[in-house]
Formats: sequence, C-alpha cells, structure tokens
Amino acid sequence: MYISERLDSTRQAVTTWLFTSIVLVGFSTVVDAVQQPGEMEQVFLQQAAEGQQVEIALGQLAAEKASNDEVKQFGQRMIRDHQRANREVLQLASKAGVQISPQLTDRQKRTQQAFVGLSGEAFDQAYMTYMLRNHVKDVNAFQQSAQMLRDSEVKSWASSTLPILKEHLERAKVVAADRDDGHALGARAHRHVASRQQCRPFCW
Repeated sequence: MYISERLDSTRQAVTTWLFTSIVLVGFSTVVDAVQQPGEMEQVFLQQAAEGQQVEIALGQLAAEKASNDEVKQFGQRMIRDHQRANREVLQLASKAGVQISPQLTDRQKRTQQAFVGLSGEAFDQAYMTYMLRNHVKDVNAFQQSAQMLRDSEVKSWASSTLPILKEHLERAKVVAADRDDGHALGARAHRHVASRQQCRPFCW
C-alpha cells in the first residue's frame, strides 16, 4: 500500500511537471527526460550492483579458502558470472545517470570479514548457506523486477539475467546436497523462500 501511494503521488507530480515543462522548454526536451529510468529502476540498479559486488567478493574468498572442490568451483563461477553482470548493470546505471558506489556496503564488509575468519569445512558450510539464501532473494527480486519495471532496457536486463540466477540457485542446491549438511542447507533455503513471499518489491 505504501509503495502504491508513493507511485500515485509520483505520477501526479510528474503530470504537473510535464505540463509546465512542455509550455516552458518544448516537447522534445521533455520526452528525453521522461525516457530516463524512474525511482523503481534507480533502486533496482543500485541494489543489483551491490548484489554483484558482494557475490564477486565472496566468490573470490571461496576460490581461495574452500576445502571442497565443488564449493571452490562454485565460487569461481560466481566470480565469472557476476563480473559480467556487474559490467552490464554499471553500463545501464551510467546511461541512466544512476550513481553506483564501487565499494561494498558496511553490512557487506561485515559479511566479508566474517567469512575471512572461517576456514575449511566451516567456511564451506557458511558460504553455501549464504549462497542458497542469497540466490533465493536474487531470483525473487529479479522475477518481480522483470514484471514491474517500466524502462525497457532495465526490464530486459532483469529478464535476461534471471535464468542465470536460477542456474546459480539450482547449482547451489546440488553442491549443498553433495555434502553431509546438504539436507540442512536445503531446509534453510526452503524456509527462507517462505519468509520472502510477503516482502516488499525487489526483496533485497
């Protein structure tokens, strides 16, 4: 309800602005401005970029610290796929004039440091638990975004990235299932899926 009210308020403000701008600066200039991504697109791009950055950072740790070969390979794939996605989202953000910080957020830095302090089996279990939960969130967020976003380029990118995230989630389930704690990890992931059903748009 809150987001709906905000969008209604935003539409009214945009309508007033459009009328005034057409009179003052001409129609062509207004059309160029309207084509820029709106508030939801900006939030999505910022959060998507943050997501790529933490996946890369943790993937690098997994490639270095994981004791299980499958976990190590999963981390290497996260680096490769999310570096590509990061380049794409940064291009979209630059085109839209959305500022993206190249640094991890404070919360992400704390998460990274927590993983730095782990090794061996403890690292493997914690990393795969995080990957399962994080990719449940990502898939949910991109599914919603592919339906809700209005900017065609951003919407298209969300749609084309979604199958890759689903592949990551399925692979994470396999890697977890191949380990002794696979059932426990899978149960945690299913509980997390249920907990995200009523979250706000994007669910990050």
